[in-house]
Amino acid sequence: MSHFTELRMVTTTQIKPRSWNFGTAKEPLLLDAFLDQKAQHYRFFQGYQPWVVQNEKVTWENFFTFCTEEMDDLSKQAVAMVIEYCLSIVDEIAQKLKRPVTVAKLKVEFAERYSEVYDNLAYQYLFAMRHPIVREAVNNAVRNRFTET
Repeated sequence: MSHFTELRMVTTTQIKPRSWNFGTAKEPLLLDAFLDQKAQHYRFFQGYQPWVVQNEKVTWENFFTFCTEEMDDLSKQAVAMVIEYCLSIVDEIAQKLKRPVTVAKLKVEFAERYSEVYDNLAYQYLFAMRHPIVREAVNNAVRNRFTET
């Protein structure tokens, strides 16, 4: 049984897009601008992705449809959806922590909730973080929103 049973209904619609900064404090970036910058140096998958068309957002149920073992077939749109899903998980966990929420507290909470089972959100989060653009975007957004210690 997953430690995340109470969190299974996490959806990207809970995200407040303007509450996340993917740049720096001096040069904030929205997700689309961040991905546009990355597209100058990173080649996103350009082929047809029926799973993106068939799903409005990434959920715990369809996560592995988006995030395959290789993670090499993600378009810019799919990467954005995975980033939003990861941040929705962070948001859900942050809401359950004592204030002030810090990056250190989030790391501890993820470690405590981790279990290597497909429906475990901490497992899905870490699985998605293997993608370099997802990892950079999520780490930037989390560091910008929460203090380090």
